[in-house]
This record gives sequence, structure tokens and C-alpha cells, in this order.
Amino acid sequence: VSQSRYDDGTLAFHQLEGSFLEGVETKLDEELEVGKAVYEEMANKYTIKTSGPQYEKVLSIMNRLTAQIAKFNNPTSHVNFGKYKSNYKIYIIETEEINAFTAGARIFVTTGIYEFCKNDSELASIIGHELSHNELGHIANHVKRQKAAQGIFGGFAGISYMAGQVLTMP
Repeated sequence: VSQSRYDDGTLAFHQLEGSFLEGVETKLDEELEVGKAVYEEMANKYTIKTSGPQYEKVLSIMNRLTAQIAKFNNPTSHVNFGKYKSNYKIYIIETEEINAFTAGARIFVTTGIYEFCKNDSELASIIGHELSHNELGHIANHVKRQKAAQGIFGGFAGISYMAGQVLTMP
């Protein structure tokens, strides 16, 4: 990786953060709890589809993608690879916003991005991207950051705080 790409200190930050979070452990149940909290927050704000042709399409795509994950025995050295296999859920959120996101093995696809996609391959790319956030441990890292902050600053901000962090991540 070229140092010029990280002139803004990004590389140093990620190295420092990695050292800081190294001893912090997370459990699958903690990540799934974040996903549940995000689902509940979305259900309070939007209509969530869990049936119908759009839902059946995204569910079918997700199932085909997760079946590919299940075929491999950890082809990467990443500790999270495959640990969510039986926990993935997918939802369609009725909003014109063009977005998709994930939290704790729950994938959220907006009707806006669903309609924006020209074909199933584009939709599969988006769903695959969200699956990779889970498989590469991005949600676990958010949970680790929260746990580390609790250890340093004390108190418990709660699952809602973590859910908010996941929802606002770039």
C-alpha cells in the first residue's frame, strides 16, 4: 500500500486502532443483538417488507450468495468467515432513499436501491457487499469499539448507541 494514499493519517489511525482493539473480544450473540436493535429501529420508522415479489427476489439472491460462502472452508485467514451462515436475514425497507446496509447478519435493502438496480446482477453486487461487511468483521469491530470505550470511560451506552453507530457509518 502506497504511503501517499494515507497521507492524511488514515494508515496510522488504523494501525493504532488495531492495537487498541486487539484484546477486546466479541461474541456472535452481541453482534446479532445489534442487528436486532437496528431492525427494531427501522421497523419503528419504516414499513419493512418480508414477503412479496421484491422480497422473494432479494431473499433468493442472498441465499445463493450465502450458499457460496458455505461451500468454502475459510479461504481467508479472517476469523469471521462463515460464522453467520445460519443467521442471515434480509429485509426490504420502503423508502425512496437509495441505500443498503447491514448490522449483525441482518441486511436491509431499500426500495429505492432495489428500483435503481437495472438487473439481478447489480442487486447481487449490493447484497454481496453487505454480506462482506459481516464476513470481514466490520460489525464485530463496531462492537469492539463500543466495548473498549466502555472499559475506558465507564458506563454503558447500550445497544442503541452501537446500532446508531452502524447506521451512520460511511
